[in-house]
Amino acid sequence: MPFPGIVYESSADHPFIKQGVQRLLNQRKLSGQVRTRDLGTGPGDAVDGHLPDSRRRLRFQLSTGD
Repeated sequence: MPFPGIVYESSADHPFIKQGVQRLLNQRKLSGQVRTRDLGTGPGDAVDGHLPDSRRRLRFQLSTGD
């Protein structure tokens, strides 16, 4: 694995991704919010993370093929 100590999620399901991102933030002692978003094709189309201390946002966007 390219990043030692990082827990990788084996499912592309949005609740697992949200949980994994929140776990990573907690492990790294980073403050931030993680939430699912509906982009129009169903609930949980994306998982958004906002890390205000680092002025960063990240998105995991899911598709029907994932």
